[in-house]
Amino acid sequence: MSTKDQGYRNKKSREESEGFPECRCSNCMPMEASTFIENMKRINMDNVDRMITTDLNAYITGVSIPKVKKVKAQTQRKSTKRPLADPEDLRLYKRQMRDTVDELHLRGHSTNRFYDSTQLFREEKLELVALNADKISDAEELELLIGGEMIDGQLDALMKLTRNF
Repeated sequence: MSTKDQGYRNKKSREESEGFPECRCSNCMPMEASTFIENMKRINMDNVDRMITTDLNAYITGVSIPKVKKVKAQTQRKSTKRPLADPEDLRLYKRQMRDTVDELHLRGHSTNRFYDSTQLFREEKLELVALNADKISDAEELELLIGGEMIDGQLDALMKLTRNF
């Protein structure tokens, strides 16, 4: 609706003559409507009444009504992550595992082989064993982590390295 519209003017003059409270629509209070729209994202359950009933004409458009912040209680939670071993120790441990598997593979298969030890004991499995070394208590748990085919003596040799780590 436009303020130049004759129907709007007639309605406005009738409301004023009959003592109606002042209209708060965007035509009657464009600055307040603009400020209200700019601050709409700040409305919450605690301030909705104040935002609607405050006379925003007192403010210049572009002024933000401050949002009342709720103070949330904060508690420290214990970390579920365990500390990792020293990166240099992990690197050395992984290197020892790789060398052990390479040596066992060469001893057992020498030159007649279709695959090498890196295909048999992949890097992902090596990483998995290294990161879970502190949880491995016996050869069965190690076998579950590695899974798949193994070279004769691989499980025992890796378990010995894991215990020493």
